[in-house]
Amino acid sequence: MKKGKRGMAAVLALALCVSLTGCSTLGTNTGIYFSEMSDAWSTLFSSMGRSSSTASTGTAEETVSENALGTPGDFTVDESGNYSFAGVENASYYQIFIYDTADQSEYLSVSGQIEETGSGTYTGNIAESLTYGYGDYTVKVIAYPDYSDNEHEKSAAASCEFVSTGTVDEPAVAYYWDCFTGTMGVQLTNINAYEYQSLPTQVEVTFTNEADSADVTTVTIEGVSLEDDIYSAETTELTDGATYSVEVSAMWDETYVDNPEYTGTLDPVTISSEASVITEGYGYLNKDIYSDIDYPAVAENFNLAEGGSMGVWYAFTPYTVSDKGMISYVSFDGTDMNFVATPAETTDGAAYAYTFAIEAVEEGGFGSSKTGTLKIYEDGTFTASVDYVEGVIAAMTTFASDIQGTWSDNGDGTVNLYYDHTSTVLYED
Repeated sequence: MKKGKRGMAAVLALALCVSLTGCSTLGTNTGIYFSEMSDAWSTLFSSMGRSSSTASTGTAEETVSENALGTPGDFTVDESGNYSFAGVENASYYQIFIYDTADQSEYLSVSGQIEETGSGTYTGNIAESLTYGYGDYTVKVIAYPDYSDNEHEKSAAASCEFVSTGTVDEPAVAYYWDCFTGTMGVQLTNINAYEYQSLPTQVEVTFTNEADSADVTTVTIEGVSLEDDIYSAETTELTDGATYSVEVSAMWDETYVDNPEYTGTLDPVTISSEASVITEGYGYLNKDIYSDIDYPAVAENFNLAEGGSMGVWYAFTPYTVSDKGMISYVSFDGTDMNFVATPAETTDGAAYAYTFAIEAVEEGGFGSSKTGTLKIYEDGTFTASVDYVEGVIAAMTTFASDIQGTWSDNGDGTVNLYYDHTSTVLYED
């Protein structure tokens, strides 16, 4: 069973990592930080000066004082997440905590303060203030006294079990045939969508040679996990020159998922040692070069006379652990970047030359301040370069880099560009 919610420590680490890297693709996880940390701080402040702080360790209950408030009564949570409990005397507010039933050492999520109103009974839905995926949970409610009340301390927790089930989104899978390394990579590009659903236990991508049914290669992404950085797989077993049909299948734990099986197809792919192929959404980022945007992988039908798009880099934030132990989880959310070329005067023996800017694919999105040049040579190669720009502070500096590639002629004034990501070189001045 895989829950869709990580612990608070990981959420804090993610937010810190995002704020320090200066990336333009933050991902949905940043929102988790702001919504949940505000609740955690509330819990921390509410327990200051008392004998058993709750938020400092991520647990809702440790020891119960003899001066504790009464335990909230008649606590129930139904299958839809609707809760009800009876208030207690001298309480100022209540908070609800949710735990993985199998591991209650740390809560997964905490509600905001539910103010004591004197109504006697308090109702609501835990989904309105708590975040969790599908699975088995233990839900607890604790009563807290007013900040100025020095005679009482927080109550013992009332608890009950809750099982969350539901449907999951169809998997979005992308592939990238890299002709320079002879590698086919596959990725689950909507892994973030399962954060609050249920991660698939397995995703298989099967390549079947259309001219030879015995030539079948299955690439398996097994044990999909954000925490363990498992969202992709690759193979080098495909046959050069063959065209493959592509089928995707995925499975989930049927205990919690109402639609636990999926099958679908992707566009066929022709394997060539001279031409790369990428489908929309496939993410990559060479962290040795840039913290936010990499070069494209493929550009089809680039117009030699007019320029235009020389490829799209699909938004991607890789899994990162800093030297301080802070974690940034993989994310495919963010702004895709289009490298847009404008014809320029040729130099250095190039047959065609261009300057380029990096623009957001989505209308109204923020692009990048990076600029560069593209030079296409008669021998079937090209060089793309990002310019060096010294910022006012070091974090704003854009280091220069080069990438090599090859091109194929379509015979109609357009060419296909294939970027060799093993050739990228960074220049720091």
